[in-house]
Order: sequence, then C-alpha cells, then structure tokens
Amino acid sequence: MLRSSDAPATDTSLDPQEFTDTRSAVTVTGAAEPLVVSHEEPSLAVNARDYLSLGVIEVNRMGDYEHYLVVVAWSTIDRGRIRGMSSQPVVPDHLLLRTDGRTFKLAAGSEPDPVRDRELYPTPAAASARRYFHVDAATLRSVVDAKVIQVRVDRGDDGTAVYTPWGTRGVEALQRFAARVED
Repeated sequence: MLRSSDAPATDTSLDPQEFTDTRSAVTVTGAAEPLVVSHEEPSLAVNARDYLSLGVIEVNRMGDYEHYLVVVAWSTIDRGRIRGMSSQPVVPDHLLLRTDGRTFKLAAGSEPDPVRDRELYPTPAAASARRYFHVDAATLRSVVDAKVIQVRVDRGDDGTAVYTPWGTRGVEALQRFAARVED
C-alpha cells in the first residue's frame, strides 16, 4: 500500500554534489549548479554576452578543509569570426569580486588534484576556459549571502568588464552548499 504524505516534496536537484576521490580518499563537495554572471557586449552583436560560471568546491582531507571558487568562462559570441579576436574565452589570473560593498582580490591557482578527473561545472558552450581560485570559508559565505554580486575583470586596453548575476538557480544551489561548508 502506498502512503501519502502531507509534507511538501523537496527538490533535491539543487543539493550539493559530493564524491570521494578513489586515489587519495579525499572528499570533494560542490554546489549542484554554479552562479552564472554575465557581461553584455552590445558593440559586437545584439544580445551578445560573455559569461562566467562561478562554482564552489570544498576539499576535505581528513578534516583539513580547502575552499575554491571555480570560474568557467564561456560566451555566446563567436569571436573567431571577428578579425583579430581569439575564439577561446579566457579566465584571467586576477579577479575582483564585490559582494555587498566588500571587495575581494582573487588570484588564480592550480587545479586541486582530487578534481582533475571530474568536470564539476560543465558549460553549455564548446569553447570555455576554467581556473581555480583558492578562497577561505568567509569569502565563500560572502558570495552566498550577498544581495549584490559583481565580478570585475581587467581587460587591459579594453577597460574593465563588469559581470552581474544572470538567472537564479545558482543562488539557491550556493545557499544549500554553504549550509554544509566547514570553517
């Protein structure tokens, strides 16, 4: 006999993803979806945007926790058709992350070993670039709790590109992840 429940169904598709690296026995937890931020490029085409997917991961080495902001760059712009431009998106070495008036200067680092064989945050575009930024738990919480988020990318002679949130599913996924983050 089937039982019916008065409790509302819970959408588990946004619950954090977790796996254990079989080589090192390290546990990796990540948000189910990234927060996507975009920068419009109206000078190149109508509705043309560059995107950054901001994923978060926690690497647990037997109680020693490390946190990373995973930044994946992708675009709706086919730059290969524009003379003098590369078709490959780029994630720069440095980003400025602004959350509710706080500014964090982030420097890219190396990919954590336990995630080398997994693509935690795939992109909807064929051409993409990925970088890992080592951050502390307080910075991750600032991203999750922020009412206003901006990512600023210095493009040299082309000025600064400002990315702002695009869509909302990533926000809830980050909130569920943050509920499990260890300091």
